[in-house]
Amino acid sequence: MHCLRTSPANLKDYFRKVARRKVNKDRTITLNGRLFEGPIPLIGKRVELLYHESEPENVEVKYQNQSFGMIRPVNLTLNYRVKRDKNNNPQIHVHNHTPSYRGGKLWSSKRRNQDER
Repeated sequence: MHCLRTSPANLKDYFRKVARRKVNKDRTITLNGRLFEGPIPLIGKRVELLYHESEPENVEVKYQNQSFGMIRPVNLTLNYRVKRDKNNNPQIHVHNHTPSYRGGKLWSSKRRNQDER
């Protein structure tokens, strides 16, 4: 028996499972109890996730038949440290208050004069 043509190199990819999910505001996607990071342009969009049950960490994300590549699992030890408000938006705290250098003096002469009065 002769084969008419050889099978494609990526034959296994034709038999992946498909799941449809929405990318959350914080870029996360849940699949089979695991949390994944989604691409930023897909926030709020319904996407297709293609995966094999035998390899649950290898998940490809597609939107409108365009592949956005493989997504990776969220590192839960780092993710729980990010503070979010009630709308699930991350809060980044930037401290703009930097004390000015006073040349080694604890108080300025103006303040010292006010305290002596």
